[in-house]
Amino acid sequence: MEGLNKHSLAKQIADQISMKILSGDLKPGDKLVEKEYADEYGISRAPIRDALYLLTAEGLVEKEARKGAVVRSYSFEEIKDILEVRNFLESLAMERIEENGVDHNFITRMRQLANVMRSEEDVYQYTYYNHQFHLLLIEMSQSKMILDLYHA
Repeated sequence: MEGLNKHSLAKQIADQISMKILSGDLKPGDKLVEKEYADEYGISRAPIRDALYLLTAEGLVEKEARKGAVVRSYSFEEIKDILEVRNFLESLAMERIEENGVDHNFITRMRQLANVMRSEEDVYQYTYYNHQFHLLLIEMSQSKMILDLYHA
């Protein structure tokens, strides 16, 4: 697979699958078959298995008996809880940004995403861009702990 190095192969694959989930290319209940991804990326199944493990730990994927790994669906209450936690983490990130200062490179990228979102009609693409926007806010906080919790 082009652009992947051996040291973070599983993480990079997990990130790519995660983006497919966030963009709507993969939907709740879709099976994630190790062999198909291994064939697609031209690698062994071990890094795919590790990537699926990471996605399970992040809550995007779940293991089901006799089905294997599938994209997880969430109840209304679970989504509400996730949004409340993310709102809290974003508030904490804003406090850190206030302490550490604003990084104008992040602001530029956030403005670009906001402009793209204004004209985006596809709900899945909008969701993807919106997630990227909020992730930039978290990254600007310069707090690895906030970033790790945001991904959890």
